[in-house]
Amino acid sequence: MRKADGELTIPSQPTAPPGGDFDDKRRRILAAAAEVFAERGFVAGTTKDIAARVGLSQPAIYHYVGSKEDLLHEIALGIDQTMRGVLEDSGSRDDPRAHLTEIVTRFTEAVVESQVPYTVYYKELHQLSQELRHQIAEDERLFVSHISEVVQELQASGDLPANAPPWVLAQGIVGMISWAHRWFRPSGPLQAGQIAAVFLDLIGLHQPPTR
Repeated sequence: MRKADGELTIPSQPTAPPGGDFDDKRRRILAAAAEVFAERGFVAGTTKDIAARVGLSQPAIYHYVGSKEDLLHEIALGIDQTMRGVLEDSGSRDDPRAHLTEIVTRFTEAVVESQVPYTVYYKELHQLSQELRHQIAEDERLFVSHISEVVQELQASGDLPANAPPWVLAQGIVGMISWAHRWFRPSGPLQAGQIAAVFLDLIGLHQPPTR
């Protein structure tokens, strides 16, 4: 359902007031749910599996988050909100080069740091409600559209190839970063900031490896 301001809400959410131990348990449950769904799939994974992983009872899962469907919706909404947060926290459009650099860096960090939820997000999109899928599709469209506009500005300044359709470059940027959820290994030689630097080098926005 949606509120009057258009924001999507998920039914069956817990009604206990947030804060402290309640929020901590919700985070732990959602992290465990992401692990179970990534390993076993949404259909095969159960709230019993999730409860065992966090040392809680099955009824506690429903108290702190909700049903199995609510767990998946919360995971997807978290990723959706992360995408919007990347744009909000990536500085001013006054310097397109710095702005795109920040977007690439922050988005790469988000995918790497939330690798398991991102795995579930891409693997189980078809299990979400139609309403939530529509919201996510629209937010993804706006995300790519924003990057496309920045790309166009950089093409005009000569920082990116002028003969390529901006939306193709934007889709390529988003796609290569998103795919990191499949191959990134925490024990590997490169961490998020260094991977972002490689991506920036690939698109011609050369950056020294950081973080």
